[in-house]
Amino acid sequence: LDKCSTFIKTDKRIAKILEIVLHVGNFLNAGNRRLGQAQGFDLETLSKLHDTKTSDNKLTIFEVIIEMIKDQKPELLKFDKPELELVDDGARVSLQTLEAELKKLRKEFDTVNDLAPSISAVPGDLFQERYKKFAEVASVSLQDMEKDFDAANKKYDAVVMSFGEDPKKTGPEEFFLVWKTFCGKIVEVSDKIDVERDKLAKLQAREKKKEEATKSPPRGAAAAAAGAAAPGGGAAAGARGGRGGRAGEKPEEGGGEGDGGGEGDEGEGEGDGRG
Repeated sequence: LDKCSTFIKTDKRIAKILEIVLHVGNFLNAGNRRLGQAQGFDLETLSKLHDTKTSDNKLTIFEVIIEMIKDQKPELLKFDKPELELVDDGARVSLQTLEAELKKLRKEFDTVNDLAPSISAVPGDLFQERYKKFAEVASVSLQDMEKDFDAANKKYDAVVMSFGEDPKKTGPEEFFLVWKTFCGKIVEVSDKIDVERDKLAKLQAREKKKEEATKSPPRGAAAAAAGAAAPGGGAAAGARGGRGGRAGEKPEEGGGEGDGGGEGDEGEGEGDGRG
């Protein structure tokens, strides 16, 4: 009870989150003079955050607030398991039961302590000697428990009143249950956002990969295009090869023509001599 009361009252993350909730509430109620300028709110408001939906009915106000905090100050949303268990333990405490058990223990001890001196000593009996030592230790332990209970009770009263509640009407079971639910929901929604964002990131990565694959040509076509465009490619080499073949044929044609011309000259010379 003492530790849980101290945790709720002094934890800076809880205080900051409540401050953000107040600002968001004032913003949403800006048109209302009374609600739009609130200096605080009661614990019932924390429970209503889980039930109030956004205008599109897709999210709750609580989820919107947690997502906003996650984007700006994610460290506020990190609650360790021992901290959550501490609040859970606080929600199990019953002041009435503790007080009743402590009073019962005190009554029984006082009864035995009053009767013990009246028990007649028997030769060789060590009861009185041993009881005296037990009573001294038990008395101190009982006093310590009573002091601890009073101190824890005062701390509990202080933390409940700091939130505007009446500790006489609001027991630890009810008070700490609010914080158990609140802190648990913070972790739950924060983890849910992480999962959804991770899924979205993976989906976007797959879509990007598909888009890149669609823009890129097939490997065979890309290789052929590269070969045709490169200097010394197949088409250019073929063209050069064709020109080389024709150049090799021209000397043969030229040689044939020269031989024919020689024969014509000889013919002409013979004709002239005969004349």
